[in-house]
Parts: sequence; C-alpha cells; structure tokens
Amino acid sequence: MAVNKYRIEEVFNQLPEELQEELLSFARFLLEGKSETKRNVDTPRVASFLGSWDSGSSNSADNYRIDRDLTREYSNAHDTD
Repeated sequence: MAVNKYRIEEVFNQLPEELQEELLSFARFLLEGKSETKRNVDTPRVASFLGSWDSGSSNSADNYRIDRDLTREYSNAHDTD
C-alpha cells in the first residue's frame, strides 16, 4: 500500500494542536522502539497470564465439553417473559 505523505499531512493539520502533539509523541515512541529488556520490564508477556486462573474444575480446559455445554444452552428455548 502506497503512503500519500501529503494526504497524511493534510489530515494531521486538521487535528487540534493538542492532538497533533500527542500524535507526534506517539510516532516518536514508535520510531525509537524499545529494547527487548525494557519491554519485558514495562509490560508482562501474555504467556505469564496463561494458567494463572484456577476455576476449581478439572474439566475447565476441556474444550469439547465446553462446546457441548454452549451448544446445549444456546439451543435451549429460554423463557423471555
């Protein structure tokens, strides 16, 4: 996809000045990047959350059972009164 620099500038110039500053600050942040070490300190990896919640049921990760339960519930005619 080609980037039209002039169109970007046109849209940018239509923004209120405070949003322009915020956008420039964000762009600088993206351009600077962050080292892997710094990133690990700032935000935890998604993997750190895996398995962090215990439902108390040994079947809580049984996807086939979960799918059956959902199918049963969605197909059940519930009263709406």
